Amino acid sequence: WLSSRGQTSPAPQITTADIAAARATRKSAGMVALEREELDHKSPLP
Repeated sequence: WLSSRGQTSPAPQITTADIAAARATRKSAGMVALEREELDHKSPLP
């Protein structure tokens, strides 16, 4: 639902299988923090 509200056309379709695959590999809190830091360097929020 949320992806269809954005400006990307056509909106990406995210399935339950996509979500399950993304959650299959557990990440530690440190890995999540590092990933967020890397994303912030690539496209910082205003």
